[in-house]
Amino acid sequence: MMNKHTEKQEYVLQIVLRTFLWYGFKKTSMDDIAKAAGLTRQGLYFHYRSKDELLRACVEKALFDGHRAVHLALSAAQLPLEERLYRALGTWFSGYVGLFTPELISNWEFHCSRVMG
Repeated sequence: MMNKHTEKQEYVLQIVLRTFLWYGFKKTSMDDIAKAAGLTRQGLYFHYRSKDELLRACVEKALFDGHRAVHLALSAAQLPLEERLYRALGTWFSGYVGLFTPELISNWEFHCSRVMG
C-alpha cells in the first residue's frame, strides 16, 4: 500500500477521524467535517465523494502509518529482538492514544455505540 496523500489531505484525514470518533459516523455531516478541517464543503467533495470514502481513507491512512512505524521499529537490526518488539508495539498503540480523550475512554461502550450508530 502506498501513501498517496498530500500534507493537506493527511491533515484533513486526522481531523475527520477525530470528528467521527467524537460525534459518531452517522451524526457527522460533510458540512461538520469541512468546517472542522477549515475547508468548504465543495473543497471536501472535490477530494472525497462521500463520508464512506472519507472513512475508508482515514482507516487506510491509520493502517499505513501504523504499518510503516512498526516496520521501522522492527528493522532496527542493532537492537535485540525483545527491544524491537517492545518498540514496535509501543509505536503501534501510541498512535491511537491522542485520539481518545478521558471522556471517551471513561464510557467506552457508550461511545463505541455512538460512533457505530
